[in-house]
Amino acid sequence: MNKTIALAMIFIAPTMLFSQVPEIKSLHKELHEQYKSINISASEYEQLNQAVLMPLQQKRNCQLNKIVFGWHPYWMNGLQTNYQWDLLTDFSYFSYDVNPNNGQAYTTNSWSTAASVTSALANGVRVNLCVTLFGSSNHTTFLTNATAQQTLITNLINLVQARGAHGVNIDFEEMASAQKNNLTTFITNLCNQMHAAIPNSQVSIALPAVDWGNAFDVAAMNPYIDLFIIMGYDYYWGGSTQAGPTDPAYTFDATVSSQNISRSINTYLNKGIPNSKLILGLPYYGREWNTTTDLVPSNATSHVAARTYKFIKDNSSGNYSNPNFYLKSMTNYHTYYSGSNWRQCFINNAFTLGKRYDMVNQRNIGGIGIWSLGGDDGYTDLWNKIEEKFTNCSVISCTDTIYDMGGPMGDYYNDENFTFVISPTGATQVNMNFSSFNLGTGDTLKIYNGNSVGTSLIGNYTGANLPATINSLGNALTLSFKSNASGVGSGWGATWNCIMDAVSPTTQITPVATWVTQDFLVSFLDSDNQSGSGVDKSFYTVSDFNGDEWRSNSSRGFFTDNFNTVIHADWINYSGTWNTSNSFLVQSNEALDNTNISTALTQNLSNRYLYHWKGKIEGTGTNKRAGLHFFSDNPSLPNRGNSYFVYFRTDNNKVQFYKVANDVFTLVEDISYTVNEGQWYDYKVSFDRITGKAQVWIDNLPVLSWIDPAPYQNGTHISFRSGNCNWSVDSLSVLRSRSSNSTVNVGLNNNDDIRYQNMDPLTSAGIIKSVVSDSAGNISTLTSMFVNVDWTAPDDVTIVNDGTGSDINYTLSSGELSANWLPSFDPHSGLEKYLYSIGTSAGLADVVNWTDNSINSFVTHTGLSLTHGQTYYFSIQAINEAGLLSSISNSDGQIVDLNTGGLTENHFAANTKIHPNPTSNKANVIFNNPSDQKIKFILFDNSGREIENKEMFLLKGMNHFEFDFLKENISEGLYFIQIIPESNPAITLKLIYQK
Repeated sequence: MNKTIALAMIFIAPTMLFSQVPEIKSLHKELHEQYKSINISASEYEQLNQAVLMPLQQKRNCQLNKIVFGWHPYWMNGLQTNYQWDLLTDFSYFSYDVNPNNGQAYTTNSWSTAASVTSALANGVRVNLCVTLFGSSNHTTFLTNATAQQTLITNLINLVQARGAHGVNIDFEEMASAQKNNLTTFITNLCNQMHAAIPNSQVSIALPAVDWGNAFDVAAMNPYIDLFIIMGYDYYWGGSTQAGPTDPAYTFDATVSSQNISRSINTYLNKGIPNSKLILGLPYYGREWNTTTDLVPSNATSHVAARTYKFIKDNSSGNYSNPNFYLKSMTNYHTYYSGSNWRQCFINNAFTLGKRYDMVNQRNIGGIGIWSLGGDDGYTDLWNKIEEKFTNCSVISCTDTIYDMGGPMGDYYNDENFTFVISPTGATQVNMNFSSFNLGTGDTLKIYNGNSVGTSLIGNYTGANLPATINSLGNALTLSFKSNASGVGSGWGATWNCIMDAVSPTTQITPVATWVTQDFLVSFLDSDNQSGSGVDKSFYTVSDFNGDEWRSNSSRGFFTDNFNTVIHADWINYSGTWNTSNSFLVQSNEALDNTNISTALTQNLSNRYLYHWKGKIEGTGTNKRAGLHFFSDNPSLPNRGNSYFVYFRTDNNKVQFYKVANDVFTLVEDISYTVNEGQWYDYKVSFDRITGKAQVWIDNLPVLSWIDPAPYQNGTHISFRSGNCNWSVDSLSVLRSRSSNSTVNVGLNNNDDIRYQNMDPLTSAGIIKSVVSDSAGNISTLTSMFVNVDWTAPDDVTIVNDGTGSDINYTLSSGELSANWLPSFDPHSGLEKYLYSIGTSAGLADVVNWTDNSINSFVTHTGLSLTHGQTYYFSIQAINEAGLLSSISNSDGQIVDLNTGGLTENHFAANTKIHPNPTSNKANVIFNNPSDQKIKFILFDNSGREIENKEMFLLKGMNHFEFDFLKENISEGLYFIQIIPESNPAITLKLIYQK
């Protein structure tokens, strides 16, 4: 027979094949025998099977949080091109066909060369070889032959090693209870040898939906087996006398059978299989019968065919166009009249499979199995359902219904024990209303006010009283149900509803000091509304004003550009016509399909970054788009090396997110969104370099979210990009994630955030901005706070005159002293006040302590008791508004003369002078000594520090004393020479030294 014709007969006329099988068989066995009988090789199926040509799927790169184990029968070879590998964890190649007499393979169906296996390995999926042996007599033959068992074990290890695969799956069906211990021994030996020979290898076993003969000692196997996979189908089979679902979630018709998926899960868990190791296999097929009536349930007169999901979808415009739903068993079915018979076809669609996936989550078992991959070829519904239920992209519905394991219309089971968290995505509160409640003695349902049993207990419910409405205080409820072994009730059912968080969080910046002079700590107060989803991430940026424009230190991970003047030198124009116009950055060349203006930005200092700007797209073309690259490592390349970028499209109204690897971009998220030409939008894009989470907001509304499973950890540049449009940009700001407190560095160093001081007291040098987002995707308005900065002291007072005018040397007052000085100046914070003190030596405050003189540059201090002949000195210090003090400046002193005749200025002092003054090397004190006497000469600087002190006896008449400044090695400036005669009042003279 022509092989193509034979293959077609299996798919087109399965009734002929299936109806000739009198005994009850699983679909695994049925198909194994049927495809084996037509003698088409696995490699030939690669050519015969033509996978449906599928449109390119936009992958969201969601991460699985459950095991998804798919069996791939060799007759599905060629269809693997449509598998979504990122939604599979395990690929099981069906099969190694065991010869029970010696353990050798009748065939491995091209395991070593199959392209499907190669593809699975290349896509990072765990790959195992399924090992099949059907029939109790075959099991007896094999399991009583140690040599055959060892041969099989050795062969399997060699085959797995040679293929670079990861393990095996044991599918021994129709097992007799007499071989229970022998099976356990074989499994133990296989696991021990496989795990020893191939570290981290995996051995799994397929379990019957119902272990009628108790042939599988799962408790004894548990220490060795890695996964137990329930074949959760064939509850109703080709030979059933009643039409029904191959995989009833709950009991379909208790008068015929009380077996179902829920019961199977509970049974195997109670036999000792850990939740994490238990996998629920589910069918991508159903069965169709001729029935006595169109009612459900109905007796079957004959079996028509096994129908794949693909078959039903391909024929959905005919007999399978109107599915019905049977609530009791959560089953989808089709009923139609054919010839002289009613027909019923029971098969899952995406909705009913989703209900079974919910059960997996509710019982918190390890994941799902699929019999078989390829059964949905040409359709993505079931892949989408896996993503929806078992990945971090899943969205938990705001409204849904939950039951105990008996389902909506059946009793629950003894020894149920599960905990389930209800936390709808974006919810701020969860409400639960019970439609039924009836528990057996000792059985309990506990409900907790939060996302774990560690939160506060709302109630412990027993008996048959219907609980009142349950209202959470937060965004989650946790249910913990336990039943004992002493009998059951009809159980409970409840519907939850949620209140969504549509309120944006808020952020406040705690005011800092009016003036800052050094690094400082800024505090933020971030909050979400009561019962909101909670603050997810907080951001801040620091900008400084350089006198012309606001900028940020890009090496600190911040960026600011308002484009008020010309394009800053930080930007490099690689492609495009970029200019500033009306305080916007504008790219005006519509002919170019990839423009590029880039700037450096450190992007590894915080976990998450927020890129914020305003943009407008215009032009005459029909494919206008523009956006921003970030986390780029090579801005000079067309696609910026390794990077991410977001695109906004006006002509087909899209928001798109791309990842670029080795300068090749891939579209990873594509969202329909109206982007109007010529309209300004506020764009915000965040990216977390640790978790890979990216979010996009337009006008503060969440638009797009995507997670990169392998995020870039660092980027050196950002870059605006446009294609065939005019692209206007304004108010670019880059913010970093933060805690509730952040240190802001102030100064001239490369790692400082605020690098400038106020240009004047009214123009702030810094600004801090804060934004927060919540877990529901809401984002706050931007809050900002200006910062006044001055880290330099005011100018020193250059001249201090004793007296009220020109400098005096003598005063005749016994009770007051006066001084005046040239004003100080501070350009940044301005002058706050002067301080003065009076002392008996320059710089001392032993007469009058430091005193506030406001901003007056003159002072007369009264109420003093002055000593005749004593020299008094004023010291002056300026303070700016930032609290910084200038250096101390001193007068040259004034001598108190209380004699009746007075000590005149023309006495000793009148005949004393310094020459030259100013001097560049030496200075001579020239004077007329009125008598023979000792005279002391003291040289001190403007701060009162003594430099030289000499005393000598000099005769009456003209004398001079020399100071050698070069010898003293002192700096330029104002100096004072105090001359203290033994018999005359001391005098102080000013001297300027200039090198």
